[in-house]
Order: sequence, then C-alpha cells, then structure tokens
Amino acid sequence: PQCRKVYKHHTPLNRHLKYECNKNPAFKCPYCIYACKQKYTLIGHVRINHNPMYDQFVTYVYKELTT
Repeated sequence: PQCRKVYKHHTPLNRHLKYECNKNPAFKCPYCIYACKQKYTLIGHVRINHNPMYDQFVTYVYKELTT
C-alpha cells in the first residue's frame, strides 16, 4: 500500500487498494454532491439522506451489478 493502513485479512486490504488508497471517490450520489470511495457507503448515505428514493436507488444499483 501507499499508506500506513494495516489489515488482518486480505479482503479488506484488497478493497482498500482497489477503491481507496490514494484514489478519488468513485461513487457519486445521484441526488446531491456527496461522493465516497465504497459503494455500500453510498447506499447507506442514500438510505439516511434521501430515504424516499432509497428503494428505487437500491433496485438500480443491484440491477447494474447483475448485468
């Protein structure tokens, strides 16, 4: 890694290297200016801050994952 993060298991390390380590946020909220580095952080943001659109958003996200 290009930082001092330490992980006990490989899965979080690989996720960190792929999405976080010295990278700009890749996941942008379609409803506001919020951006984050992990998809599930964005899903939580939409659930808390844009609740009326949450079901539609999650359906769209999972549809994108399976196609």
